Amino acid sequence: MLPADLLATERARIRSRMDDQTDETPTNTLKNQERLLSIAAWQARRDRLKNARWTHRLIPDIGRWLAKPPLNLTYRLTQALSGHGCFKSSLHRFIRSDDSYCVCCVDPDDTAKHTLFACPRWLDERARMSEILRRPPTAADVEEILCGPPSDALPEDLTTRTRLIEQTAINRQALIGMFESILATKEKDERDDQADDLARLNRRRAL
Repeated sequence: MLPADLLATERARIRSRMDDQTDETPTNTLKNQERLLSIAAWQARRDRLKNARWTHRLIPDIGRWLAKPPLNLTYRLTQALSGHGCFKSSLHRFIRSDDSYCVCCVDPDDTAKHTLFACPRWLDERARMSEILRRPPTAADVEEILCGPPSDALPEDLTTRTRLIEQTAINRQALIGMFESILATKEKDERDDQADDLARLNRRRAL
């Protein structure tokens, strides 16, 4: 969603132009022009931010994200895109874990990037995307897969265009399925570990 202050400024600009008797721009065109200005301001602000860099790395172009086909942002997809959730580095940062080590491969920094694209524990979950791309998926693939090709980059030939759009939908579902599968299993593993820790604690208390 467009930040509230940018939206308020945009609406003020629109009202000013609509009140201007010399501006004969059609209303829809006028609104589109002002929205593009707002998106450019949002992009510049986003590029300067020091936080949320993982999300920026995955989705660098906010305009392209806004123009993508409809997408249901599920709980786990949001975790993957934000870098917050069942990643030890994130849990450690919020003092919910004693360290940031990956429990699967003992990498010292279990980030979203590590879990989703590097940890060998999840090779099977990445297999479908690796087959589609003919190489292992990386963070650099996310924007292209989730947003699809820009409309002005689609071929004019209808058959080719349709085939490309269909393949884009397949790729998108495969990537989302990869994220969902990895994070669902990772969450289950975490719950099992917590249950084991609690059981050991209760046994010690019973002695």
